Amino acid sequence: MPSTRSALALALLTASLAHAPPASADTRAGLEAEGLLVQDKVIAGISGYVFFTETFGIDGGFQLMFLDEESRRLDGTFLGGLLTLHLVAGFPIGDQAMIRVGTGIDYYGLWGIDDEESKAAMPLLAEARVYVTEGLSVFVQPRYYLFSSDGLEPGVDFDGDKTTPLVIAVGVGGEWR
Repeated sequence: MPSTRSALALALLTASLAHAPPASADTRAGLEAEGLLVQDKVIAGISGYVFFTETFGIDGGFQLMFLDEESRRLDGTFLGGLLTLHLVAGFPIGDQAMIRVGTGIDYYGLWGIDDEESKAAMPLLAEARVYVTEGLSVFVQPRYYLFSSDGLEPGVDFDGDKTTPLVIAVGVGGEWR
């Protein structure tokens, strides 16, 4: 069960996305299905973004986290939820692509481990987005954690084995202006 802090953080993110300013010629928004490519875990959910100018905006999301197989250390496979909020800058490349860079916070509510367990990180992210049609895009977004809570080390599993120290998000979504 999510803690009060986690529920409050989710409510604030939802309210910030829902209360975006009215659309103008420069304002655009999108809603996406997103998955994170992380060893030994399944992390998937929704994300969204609002750009208030042609270049600057915010994005955020909520994903559920599961182990991809039973663990002898946990009862079940559910780990918790990932709540993200990022400030981003987008740079169009022609009409069919965009590069985005940003930073913010990734908050891991590890409710499946312990109701009070949570971790946080400050990612540096870079995203490549390709528009398949005018309103439909696919993206890949590597994140490198500049700072993170103890015990939250991308690229290091429970047993201490090391891989690439990135969290990579991939997804597909729609956009409107």
